[in-house]
Formats: sequence, structure tokens, C-alpha cells
Amino acid sequence: MKIPFTLLISMLMAGLAVSAAAQVLPPADDVEDPTGEAAPALVTETPPVAPAAIATPPAGGTAPVKIPALVPHPVAPPSTDPDAIDPSPKPADPPVVVVPASVPASVTPPPPSKAAPAESLPVIDPQKPIFLDTTTSPPRVIPVHDRPIASNMDRPTYVPEPEAPLPYSMGAMLGFWSAGDLSDFSPAGLVGGGIVGQYQFHPRLAVQGRASFGTTSYSGSLQQAEMGRFNLEASVLAIPLEVGLLGSMTLRDRLHLYGGPGAGYYIFSGELTSKHDARDGTYDMNPDNAFGFYGLIGLRFAFDRHSSVFLEAKYTFVKPSFDGDQVPGYLLDNSEFPLSRDPDFSGVSVQAGYLYSF
Repeated sequence: MKIPFTLLISMLMAGLAVSAAAQVLPPADDVEDPTGEAAPALVTETPPVAPAAIATPPAGGTAPVKIPALVPHPVAPPSTDPDAIDPSPKPADPPVVVVPASVPASVTPPPPSKAAPAESLPVIDPQKPIFLDTTTSPPRVIPVHDRPIASNMDRPTYVPEPEAPLPYSMGAMLGFWSAGDLSDFSPAGLVGGGIVGQYQFHPRLAVQGRASFGTTSYSGSLQQAEMGRFNLEASVLAIPLEVGLLGSMTLRDRLHLYGGPGAGYYIFSGELTSKHDARDGTYDMNPDNAFGFYGLIGLRFAFDRHSSVFLEAKYTFVKPSFDGDQVPGYLLDNSEFPLSRDPDFSGVSVQAGYLYSF
């Protein structure tokens, strides 16, 4: 530990002052008692306080230096009685003088802080918003909640809205139409296919157009009373041209239910071949074209926004008629003939196909 040079000089001068004061004081025997009796007298030793006892702080303004100051205290002569009590008081601990470090003139100490009075402190109202102002962001308002904030478990789960379907669709299909009066044909109805086009003008509504075909055949014989037995071969072709309105709803992510009514114009054509020993003939069996109506319901499964497959059932109401000039009357009036003059082709059809949307 290094002792500052100025402190050493101060201590040396203080010692010299104490020695000089001890030489100036008179002996204790020269003090007389007013009663005339010699008595040990208390002598007060008053050494002067050395000016150098207060040391200046070291250069540079470091921490204050604590130097004990010299103070006067009574001094009693020694007693020869071993049982006597020393009346001289015990010297008190010297006070400590704190010398503050020098403060440069250019530095102004801050003024002492004063506590704000209680009435000047802001009062926070829990029913009003709290304004926060910082140096890095503009002021903002934090609203006061009058009810507990909901936890994550209480918050509703965000479910994104499904994407709107693409407006245009084209596809192809295969189907079977179980027409009523074609039950004796093979197969017992019309088998064919077709194309379908669709325009989605609303997320749940669309206009659909269909063009399809179906064919069937017949092979058999009938007995005519006057002419004997006839061997017959017949074929029927139907071409439905249909337009309908579809409504749809989503059952799951990719599964959709749809259905709706529609109307169509149905074109029929056919051919009949009759073989008989006496007479053979071929006839154009063309029923009159007719208007009809239908209703359908189906399921569509989408692989993505563009590709999907569907399966549907449709019931069609249509009744064409035959002209007597096209088919001989003796055949149409025979109960064994598979068709009547006013056939009923109403019945259920089933279609399955593929649809591409764009």
C-alpha cells in the first residue's frame, strides 16, 4: 500500500508540534491549591492543531482522504495508590474529518432531487386507456379490458374459405338408359355415351349442357295368323340434347353433392327387318322426335381444382310415337311386337364420367 507524500509531510509536522508543546508546559509541582495544601492537579494539555493535519486530496480528484484531527484532552499525573481509581477520563476516539475530492470547475453537480408531493402523482383510472410514449415508437393506446382475456383454447379456430370453383368445365361420360318399352331389347335399354359442358356462374350454381347417344337391338319372331311366323330384327338409336340447372354443396374437402332439373329434345331413329317366306322387307323405324324433362342427382370427387370424376342417376320423361307409314300396322298391332304405336321411353339412367375444369 502506497502512502501519499503529502500525508507523510502532514504527519511529520504534527509530531513536531506535539513535541514542542510538551516542552513549554510547567511541571505539575508548581500548581498550588487555594487551601494551602499541595494536591495533585489536573493539567490540561492543549496541543495546537497543526494546519497540516488536513491534507489536500491527491492530484486528479481521487477519493477523499480521512485524517484523524488532534484535539485537547485532560492529562492526570500518575497515582501512587494502587487502590485509587484513575479520575482522568478515557480519551475519546478522535473525530474523522472527511475531505471531499476537488470537483473540476467545468463540471456542474446536478441539483438534488426533490420528491414530488403526493397530490401531484398521477392517478390511474382502470376504466380509461393508458397512453405509452417512448422515444423509439409513436404513442399508442392500450385499451382497458373489462372482462378476462380469452385463452388460446377459447379463441375460434380459423378455417380458410375454400377456393371458388373454376368457371368452365368439359368432360365425357358413359351411361345406360333403362327405357320403359325397350325391356325386351338386348340390352334392356340404351347403352351409350356423350359429352358434357358446364358453366359455373355462382359458387353453388351452374348451367350444364349434354349431348349423348344410346343404342339397343332386338332379335325375335312373331306369329301372324294369316301369314305365319315372321323373323324380326330391329335397332333403335336415341340422341338426347339436354340443358339443365345444377346446384351443388360440399360434403367433405373433395366430395361434392349436386343435382337439378333439366329439359331436352330427344331424337330417335331405328330400322326394322322382317323375314318371311312370302315376303321380306326392311323398314325405317323412326319414332317421332319429342321433348322431354329430367331430374338428376350425383356425386363428384375432385382430385384437384381441375380434375374430377362423377357418378350420377337421372330419370327422364319422354314419350315418342310411331307413324303408321313407317312400320306395317300388322306388326305394330301384334302383341308380340316389342314396340307399340305410342312407346314410352321414360326411365332411369346411370352415368359416370370425367370432368376437366379451367
